[in-house]
Amino acid sequence: MTTLTAVLETIGPITKAKGGWCLREGLIHLAQVEDGKILPLILQHGVPAFYSCVTTERNRCRHEATQNLKDPVTCFESLCRTIAGQFVSGFSAQAAWKRLLETTSNKLTPEHVLSLISDDSTKINPELVETNLRKPAGLTKAKAASIVDLALHFQEGKLSEQFLKTTIDEKEIRKALLQIKGIGPWSCDMFLLFFLERPDVLPIGDLGVRKGIAKYFALQGSLKKNQLCPRQDERKITERLMHYKPYLSLLAYYMWRAADTPLLETSQMELQSKLEPCLTVPESGFVSQSGVSSLKRTVTTVATPTTPSKAKRTRRLVTP
Repeated sequence: MTTLTAVLETIGPITKAKGGWCLREGLIHLAQVEDGKILPLILQHGVPAFYSCVTTERNRCRHEATQNLKDPVTCFESLCRTIAGQFVSGFSAQAAWKRLLETTSNKLTPEHVLSLISDDSTKINPELVETNLRKPAGLTKAKAASIVDLALHFQEGKLSEQFLKTTIDEKEIRKALLQIKGIGPWSCDMFLLFFLERPDVLPIGDLGVRKGIAKYFALQGSLKKNQLCPRQDERKITERLMHYKPYLSLLAYYMWRAADTPLLETSQMELQSKLEPCLTVPESGFVSQSGVSSLKRTVTTVATPTTPSKAKRTRRLVTP
């Protein structure tokens, strides 16, 4: 029987995300909010693979590199990967990332990208953009132009690895990124969530996240068939999920999962037993186990999820 303790053990010795927050503390917070409403999802899907030292098909995220593809190690690589993956399904995004790496011979840097598309006068040559970048990488013209503009921003010093990695204010990061052609709020969210691993990012612009929210929280939107609108329903969504702050990034992962898979029904008695033993979060950010579960005392009711049905893969078609 899977328990929250067993799930937390898969995190491994590293409990801090790159953003400096404690992963265990975040998971326990989600498990406590609203009488354990999200706990069934945590037990069903485990720790997000991009945080966990143990990766399985159960906890793998669609945004994670697969097929032995390298994960981005620089901000520039991460942003290029995000651009390549816009408007397509998770599988297609992986294929686009693979082709982009092959096109640049795994040298995905601003300097190398510009060298591929510049002539002897160091000016951008549209023909070289077409033959050396867009076509071999399988990019649309808009995506190729976005990657070129991104490379120019780095070359001209308008963006830098240090600025993106050390700036605390997310608004400043978003403001800088939104100056690049083809990068919008969704792309900013993906970068902040997956590469910088900021703890409180909810990508409302992502269709999968919105579908998960509507399904799991029974939230009706203003679009046809009561679908949630990223603009018109933004306030409704943020107000409904405010109790999950400051760990909305973790919640986003479970909303993706809720959209893609049938929800397992868990009784109150089963849920309480899976919260044993006690999990407390001291100021140090590490989890200790003792006594009667403080989490158990918070569980009084469990929301009944929708009736399980054949799982449907949600195509991630979004507007960045």
